[in-house]
Amino acid sequence: MRRLAALALCLLFTGCLSDTTAPSTSLLVGTWSLSTVNGQAVPYTYPNGKQILDETFVITINGTYTEEAHYSDGSTYTEQGVITTIGGTVFFQDLTGFISYNGTWSATAMTQHIGSYDLGFVKATS
Repeated sequence: MRRLAALALCLLFTGCLSDTTAPSTSLLVGTWSLSTVNGQAVPYTYPNGKQILDETFVITINGTYTEEAHYSDGSTYTEQGVITTIGGTVFFQDLTGFISYNGTWSATAMTQHIGSYDLGFVKATS
């Protein structure tokens, strides 16, 4: 319950901030595809030997997201959460595993910073 209250306060607080020089958050809406991990093209093999084949990240107009990654061993990882933005920074609140991370974005590129990994995404064209 505390996590939910903290998330609600965070969303309320960040929703009240604005930055007129930032890109419109509506540009985040859509499907994003993983293109790089730490600057190396996908597929990417992590130090533990697990290889990520692809990942999609779908952001909706109401600020929710669904992420799905596929690995060479046949496993899949799915995450759902909410986003908030301040300027060119996007904040991700994973409601599946209850972790938070951030990233940067523009109209066509997004980078997620998760631990020691930078995941580069490109926006799918319609």
